[in-house]
Amino acid sequence: QPWFTSIAARMENPLLGILAGAVLTSLIMSSSAMMGIVIVLASQGAISLPAGIALMMGAELGTCTDTLISTIGRSRPAVRAGVFQLMFNLANVLLLVGFAPQLGRLAAMISPGTGPAAVSHQIANAHMMFNSVGVLALIWFTPFFARLLERLIPDQTDEQTRARIENTGSGQ
Repeated sequence: QPWFTSIAARMENPLLGILAGAVLTSLIMSSSAMMGIVIVLASQGAISLPAGIALMMGAELGTCTDTLISTIGRSRPAVRAGVFQLMFNLANVLLLVGFAPQLGRLAAMISPGTGPAAVSHQIANAHMMFNSVGVLALIWFTPFFARLLERLIPDQTDEQTRARIENTGSGQ
């Protein structure tokens, strides 16, 4: 178990924790499952609040993997929706990674206590606050994101649509 303790301690470094959270979430293709794992690890005293917050931020990025995979071969609006999720989650992580210690302190104030059980509650509350702050901060930029995505991923021309239909072998 010393090797696990060493790895868990490294997750307190926000960048390493975010990277690990993103990779693990991409592998299991579920941010909900990843958050469950993080909360269980915290409840057993295996990870700290800072490590849990970093892993949670990474899970927010890693959850974009399955959405992006599901957009392969889909319509341009579907691709835009997948890329929007990635842009939104990336912006949210970049916006709040510098405030991770404050997020942890606020979560500890909301769910006071000591010990592993308190840390698991604090991580869950930090996750809720992270997403809430992200929505409140970034909702104002939705029109900008929409215009940017329309430029980056323009609608297909009739010829491109016809070619895609012919390549799939169906008329739908």
